[in-house]
Formats: sequence, structure tokens, C-alpha cells
Amino acid sequence: MAAALSLKEQKGDPDIASEILEHNVYEILGNSSADSIFNYPCDDGKTDLIGSDPVGVPKASRNEEEQAFKLEETVKKAFKIISEDSYTISQAATRFLEEESRRIKKSTLVRKKKRIGEFIRWFGDDLIKNVSKESAGSFVTEYVMPQQLASSTNKAFVLDLKTFFSFSRDRGMIENNPFEKLTSTIKKSSTSDSENKREAWTEVELELLLSSLNVKDNLWPLSAIALYSGMRIDEICSMEITPNLKW
Repeated sequence: MAAALSLKEQKGDPDIASEILEHNVYEILGNSSADSIFNYPCDDGKTDLIGSDPVGVPKASRNEEEQAFKLEETVKKAFKIISEDSYTISQAATRFLEEESRRIKKSTLVRKKKRIGEFIRWFGDDLIKNVSKESAGSFVTEYVMPQQLASSTNKAFVLDLKTFFSFSRDRGMIENNPFEKLTSTIKKSSTSDSENKREAWTEVELELLLSSLNVKDNLWPLSAIALYSGMRIDEICSMEITPNLKW
């Protein structure tokens, strides 16, 4: 599905409109039910999804009626997206991640994609212009903060979303960034410094860690390099071998 195409292109191309509709139907109803809908043999227009059935065919079961209702709502959503000059959150995310991929490393891109995906699962893949300041604040309060991560991690989470919505604003998809200034609302934990203090590894603990790993296991050199250098895992994995290096 060409999710990143502009809506002007979508409006002018009925094939794109059909593709959006079909994609949403398959996503909501699943392959089996969607196949039965798109491949259903229509009898000269005498059969519709919600109305009366052909003569001799029993009325739809409750489950089928529920599916028909979901389909109707999906149709409304699809054509609403096409008819309005706006993007869904996932469409905007596709454009954002595509541009970001040209300038940031893969691990950072994966992290941003994951966090945007978490917001979409929480909020729903609605039109991006429908994300309000209140919704963004509720996401931070109800989803981010209860995870009890370090305040720096929570701020980084919100900052990734702020960057995404800033991009969407700068591209004319929205007027205001709902995540603007939200990082300042995330305070450090009230837990005492003594409880948050990190303890250094002891020699016994280091020996136990390294001896428990097989030397041929990739975790062994990763652990050894991390312990010796203090580098993070993604930094170690992004290292490159320098040819003709003299030790």
C-alpha cells in the first residue's frame, strides 16, 4: 500500500482509494473474512452487505452482522481519509521514518519506529490532526510514566514523539505540535539517591558473568568489550574493523 503518497494523489487516483479500502478491510476482518467479501459473487446488485439477502439465503448471523458493521465503519474511515486533506498517523510516520533513514543510524531509526508504533496502538491510527495536546498529555501520564523507567528514558521517549510531530507540522500535516513542552512535565523520581545509586561490579561477579558464557557465544566478546570500555551495546555493534591495525 502506498501509504506515504500525498492525499492529493490519492484523491485523483481511484485505484489508490480502492487499495486503502481493501487494506483496511483485510486489517480489521482478517484474510478469510475479507476474501469472502471481495470475492463474494454479487447477483446483479441484488445483494448488499447489510441489507436483505437473496431469496433462499438465510439472514446473516450476529457475527456476520458485526463484521458488516465493522466493514461499514472501515469504508467510512477510508473515504474520510481520502476526502480530507490530512494524513493518518501511520502515513505521516512512513514519510517521517523514510526521511530519517537518510541521516540517522539504523538502531535509532528502529527505536523511533517502535515508539511511534506504541503511540499508534494506544491512540489508534486516526488522522494525525486529531491528536490534541490533551491526548498527548494523557499518553505521557497513562502510558509512559506508569512504566517506571528512568526520567531520562521517559524524556527521550517523549522527545522522539515530539520530533515526529514537529516534522509533521513542518510538512503542513498539522498546525501545532501536541508534544511541545511535554518533556518539561517529566520530573525525576522522588526515590532517594541512595536507592538509585549504581554499584560497581565485584571481581567475583565479573568472573561469574564471563565464566557462565561460552567463549564462542557472541555475548562473551560483547560483554568483555562493554565491561572494559563502558560502551553501550548499539555502540559496540556499530564498530567497524580497521584494516592493517597494529596492536
